[in-house]
Amino acid sequence: MLEIGTLVDGKYRILDVVGQGGMSVVYLARNERANKSWAIKEVRKTGTENLEVKQNSLIAETEMLKKLSHPYLPAIVDVIETEDTYLVVMDYIEGTDLSKVLKENGAQDQEKVIEWAKELCDVLGYLHTRNPPIIYRDLKPANIMLKPDGKITLIDFGTAREIKVKDAADTVSLGTRGYAAPEQFGANAKTDARTDIYCLGATIYHLVTNHNPSTEPYVMEPIRQRIPNLSGGLEKIILKCTQPRPQDRYQSCAELMYALEHYEKEDESHRKKQIRKLGVFIASIVMTFICLAVTVFGYNAAENVKTSNYDLQIGEAENLANDRQNRIKAYQSAMVIDPTRTEAYTGMIDLFLSDESDDPNISGKLESIPKANESASEAGYITQLKVGLDNMDSNNNSQGTVMVLDQLKTVPENYAEVCYKIGMAYWYEYTTEDARKTEAISWFDEVVTYGNDTEKSRYNKELAEIYRDIGTCKKTIKDTSRLVEKTNGYEDLWNEISKLVETSRTMTDDEAKILAWEEIVYEIQYELREFRARLSKSKEELEGIITDISDSLDSFVSLYPEIDERKTDLMKEINIALDKIEADKESGTSAPDTES
Repeated sequence: MLEIGTLVDGKYRILDVVGQGGMSVVYLARNERANKSWAIKEVRKTGTENLEVKQNSLIAETEMLKKLSHPYLPAIVDVIETEDTYLVVMDYIEGTDLSKVLKENGAQDQEKVIEWAKELCDVLGYLHTRNPPIIYRDLKPANIMLKPDGKITLIDFGTAREIKVKDAADTVSLGTRGYAAPEQFGANAKTDARTDIYCLGATIYHLVTNHNPSTEPYVMEPIRQRIPNLSGGLEKIILKCTQPRPQDRYQSCAELMYALEHYEKEDESHRKKQIRKLGVFIASIVMTFICLAVTVFGYNAAENVKTSNYDLQIGEAENLANDRQNRIKAYQSAMVIDPTRTEAYTGMIDLFLSDESDDPNISGKLESIPKANESASEAGYITQLKVGLDNMDSNNNSQGTVMVLDQLKTVPENYAEVCYKIGMAYWYEYTTEDARKTEAISWFDEVVTYGNDTEKSRYNKELAEIYRDIGTCKKTIKDTSRLVEKTNGYEDLWNEISKLVETSRTMTDDEAKILAWEEIVYEIQYELREFRARLSKSKEELEGIITDISDSLDSFVSLYPEIDERKTDLMKEINIALDKIEADKESGTSAPDTES
């Protein structure tokens, strides 16, 4: 075992032992350069049974986690091999595993368990849709950490494995008896996504009843036999999850997620109540239906035609890769048909971002939106977005940008999505740094105002708020000459960069993560002397942030070539930033401003 206080690899200081198993010990450690806590899992190479299997299990766990990025999974940042041990450096997950929660508090509230189950569906669905799919195979309360914020994290990937679809059988049958599906045992065990669904059903069963399915005789009776006031709908979900034959279970986590979100509709008492209500109002409902049938039929027919025509125009635009003018017209036609959908807007934005034409009509000044007659002084790849959103009505009469975006605003989630796209386009593609960030502020503000609580909109809203506030800080710093106000501006800027650092750790979108890293590295590199002089940020702290990004970038894998190109460019900027930090002397750095 490592001694408390040991310095590992020159940067990780061992603080405490937080867990211990048959072949491993887990320590709490702190990266002294970055001032961040990590967990270090020490796995011995000798003195354990089935060493080869356990080593392969460790290798599988580390290799898989290094490729994954999900808010409910820990991230692995380093693997250090010594003569006697492997040391795996990963996120330190603060909290308590659910087996301890059960032991201390008994059966958990049904609504709380359903929320945890939906989060587990989310992360298992993410694993199952990797290429190749990853099957976890050992889901149980002991492998689920409950964090102080009430969210869960899935830990211990020792039994997980990547599945090659053409394989006839798994190589090793692993899992915990009682939670594990029947197909996990036997000479020709074959597991897939439905195996994890069985394990999840058994886990839900344990959490709501506090009856451990891994105790003999390994039977899970209907949950209402143990606790009568539990939901009949949830009982049916658990029974379906834990069917012996995989084909009788839910076939995907998406299917199970839907059932969990609508479990009350499966509840027998709920259904009987609805039937009684229906009996009281059946006559009026039937009459209302008859009266509305023709209207509804006509409306649905019109909507179907509108959807079909819209999709036709979007398809035509995508097929006109080398015909810019007609591609714009196709997007315009789609906006006329349905100004509340996003595809035409985002398609046109992408077109302008990728446009490298030398035509002066294309590469002229970008008109600010929605300020229809006010031109920006800088040019960028988003040129003529105003033209792309003009001349929209069916008679080719110019209706103006504001009208179109106001119609899109009637669907706030879609409006926020388009505003986020435009804001990011300004932020990263505009010619001049000050101008692009100033232009982006108002768009990000719209995202914060109109974004809702759906997963994608909430994700965009969180990032938009950070980018908006960074832009506001930069504008404040530029516009003031007062020393105190400038220093306060840099303090606020540093706080927003710190938020972006933390947010980037849980990002699941490859492009958003790379862009966030670019922004962090850029700001530290560009404002290095100000952070050092005004805020007394140490070289070690700044270097630690950049080094953590560099370490994450080393293990970052993307399927998209354009992401790989940005990764290469970012690594160059990281090296430049580290060189600048190293060259910057500890003393002699002072703020040049004077109070005025």
